[in-house]
Amino acid sequence: MVAALLNGDNTGAARVLARLGPILEVSPYLVLFPERPCPTTPMVGLVRDGRATVRSGMLDGWYYHGRREQRHWSRLQPEFGGSRFENCCRFWAWCYERLSSWQVPIFRLEDIVRNSETRVQLCREVDVEPIEGSLPRRNRDSLGKLRFRALGVGDMPRYPDWSRRDKGAFREIAGPTMDRFYPGWELS
Repeated sequence: MVAALLNGDNTGAARVLARLGPILEVSPYLVLFPERPCPTTPMVGLVRDGRATVRSGMLDGWYYHGRREQRHWSRLQPEFGGSRFENCCRFWAWCYERLSSWQVPIFRLEDIVRNSETRVQLCREVDVEPIEGSLPRRNRDSLGKLRFRALGVGDMPRYPDWSRRDKGAFREIAGPTMDRFYPGWELS
C-alpha cells in the first residue's frame, strides 16, 4: 500500500487496503492518502495524547532525515519546515485535522483501553460486538526504538521534562488539537 502511494498510485493503494479485510489499525498510513480511502467502509480515528505520541515519534525516527530514505513510509509524511521536534508536533496535529476533515469519528485511545461507554460507541461505529476486558496499552516495538537509538536519534524525555522551548513549541503547534481532545491537558 505504501509503495503504491509513493508511486502516486492512489487507486492501487486503495485496492490493497480493500483486500486487507477487517482491520483494526493501519495508522498512520490512511491519513497519507490525498483523500479518504474506501469512503463506504466504516472508519474511526484513535487519538493518543499528543505529548506521548510526539515523544514516541521522536524515538521511532519520525522526520529523522539522516535515514528518511530508508523508511519508505516516512517519505510520505508531509514536510512542514522547522525542527524535527516541531515537525513531529505538526504531523500529530495534521493527522487529526485530516481525519476530522473526512468526518471520521475520533475516539481517545485512553478511553477505549478500559471497558467503557466510549469503547461501546467505537464498536457501534464500526459495527462490531463490544470487546470485554481491558485492551493492551502499549506498542511493544522496542526493537524499532532500539534501532533508531543506535542510529543516533537519541532519547526524548517525557513531557514534564521537556525544555521550556519544546513545551512552548508543542503548545503553539499542537495546543488547539490537544484542547479539542484533551481539555485541561496543560493542568495534567
